[in-house]
Amino acid sequence: MDKNNCIKYMDKFFQLDTDILWLKNPDFLMQSRIFYYRNNFKAINEIKILTVKSKNLNDDIVFDIYFIRAEFETLFSGYFKIVPITSTAVAMFEGVSKLCTDLGEYFYYVYKNSEFLKIYFATGSGANALEHHNRKKTKEGAFDFKKYKKDMYLEISSYSQDEFSELVLNRNLTMKYVSNFIKLNSKCSEYVKMFLINILSKVYSKNICIINNAYDVKNHILVGTQNIKINNYPNVCVYDVIENALKDNALVLVKFNYDFKTGGK
Repeated sequence: MDKNNCIKYMDKFFQLDTDILWLKNPDFLMQSRIFYYRNNFKAINEIKILTVKSKNLNDDIVFDIYFIRAEFETLFSGYFKIVPITSTAVAMFEGVSKLCTDLGEYFYYVYKNSEFLKIYFATGSGANALEHHNRKKTKEGAFDFKKYKKDMYLEISSYSQDEFSELVLNRNLTMKYVSNFIKLNSKCSEYVKMFLINILSKVYSKNICIINNAYDVKNHILVGTQNIKINNYPNVCVYDVIENALKDNALVLVKFNYDFKTGGK
């Protein structure tokens, strides 16, 4: 399924409600910049712009979309935050980013990465999608974050204090490191852009540590211009890792991979 058909299915199964008077015909193709540059939004840091509901009320899929006023170089001018309201919506967005700048690109990304949404589009049944989602989770088994965290902490504990000081970069300079990654590399994919927005947001500011490329640490998230992966767990979703880190008040190490093809946006 391509993006256009994905949006047609979103329109088929979901309705959008808004309390914003000037937003007369909201759709799943909106971009955050249209809100960022509106004069009546310039004094607003965060506002709910949409409530999205499944047209079939029995499916009970409800989530809100907020506009967050923030800007970062060429990466974004404002962004959207997805907030699942019902347990069915939580399942739909499990293991994916909940921050984005382009709703069309975002929901196509969710479709490609959410078994729930694939089954929902195919069957039109929230119950079927949820059953498949839960069965798949049980079959594959939950990601063992405690083991991941233990292995990571054991690994970094082997470094001397001086080495550790060089390994973990200053967290107060996260914006600078992201800026350098954008400037020194080729253009980032939408998938990578979403992850960079997550890094820059306040949500994970106490959990994500960017590390020095000179050190060969095994347990980290590797960020390239086109993809992101857990170095030692290539089949595990990065958002499963950082969400667990948030719940567990743990650290996650992130390494940037540079291609030095400058001029990326």
